[in-house]
Amino acid sequence: MRDVNNQNAYIGQQNIGGVVYNIYGDKKIPKILGKAPFITDWYLERDDDLKTVHRMLDAGENLLLLVNGQGGIGKTTLAAKYWQRYEKDYFHLAWAFVQDSLLDAILTLSEPLEVSYPEGAPKEQRLGILLETMLALQKHCLLVIDNANDPGQLGQCYVALRSCPNFHILLTTRITEFEQAAFHRIEPFGDDKALALFKKHYPAYREEENAQLIEIFRAVGYNTLVIELLAKNLHNLNRLKTRYGLSELLGDLQERGLLQLKSKAVKTAYQASGSGLREETPTDIIKAMYDLGGLSDSENALLSVFSVLPAERIDFGTLERLLPDRKGLDDALLSLAQKGWLD
Repeated sequence: MRDVNNQNAYIGQQNIGGVVYNIYGDKKIPKILGKAPFITDWYLERDDDLKTVHRMLDAGENLLLLVNGQGGIGKTTLAAKYWQRYEKDYFHLAWAFVQDSLLDAILTLSEPLEVSYPEGAPKEQRLGILLETMLALQKHCLLVIDNANDPGQLGQCYVALRSCPNFHILLTTRITEFEQAAFHRIEPFGDDKALALFKKHYPAYREEENAQLIEIFRAVGYNTLVIELLAKNLHNLNRLKTRYGLSELLGDLQERGLLQLKSKAVKTAYQASGSGLREETPTDIIKAMYDLGGLSDSENALLSVFSVLPAERIDFGTLERLLPDRKGLDDALLSLAQKGWLD
């Protein structure tokens, strides 16, 4: 790899065939490192959230910011909109998606930065070499890491990520506690925006159905992705005539639950692979959103207990009385809360 490890080597920008490059000496590095995120063509503005995230990143020196909230609430959409709105403020931008490993996601920057490694080099050594190249890039750059939900992995990569003061680093996550990082929590939409989202994807909605629709929103916790999927599902089921109305949907939600609804395949950008939209039934998409594969056996067992308890706040003393033989209950509860599975 050619040497770019000199901040003073930066010369300027060049547009080649519609691609913007930053010039470092005799080396051209693309402004967009890898693939840009999917930007939805229709967006319910979270302007206050965008301004807050920008203010926090801009004010912090070497800041690592976690944008957190429940699955499907709109964290990825917000991060993509932040990218779109503030792209001109950054010399380089990169988007990495965590499939299984946070470290692997960061290492995907190796290809666009043309970083090579000694044969057989372990991932930790590769990360160090990659960070040296990242550190040499012109200030400021943006790195968005999407779907970073494992506190242990974040802890292992935290010092490395903080070693690049020329980067603003924004992670979307369900993690609720990580004392070394700053947080900005994304809250659910209220009735007005939830209604606007639903009507966008189900134009046949009628105003007289408002009361039922609000009940549906409450039943699904005002979850943005679930509202979108339910609306698209109703649109696909009722294209020529109404086969499955809001009253039937509400009844099924109350009696059978979210994963037992009548459904057809819908399209969504949520965790879609490649360049196309994901096309599956709402049930399959929601199951993927609540994948329990990253939890321990004891955490899974404890969640199964909560699945049969009322959806309300329960104090620790009550849980101890309900589960007198469960060892390490406090640690398991705190771990589930940190990972965003319990409030």
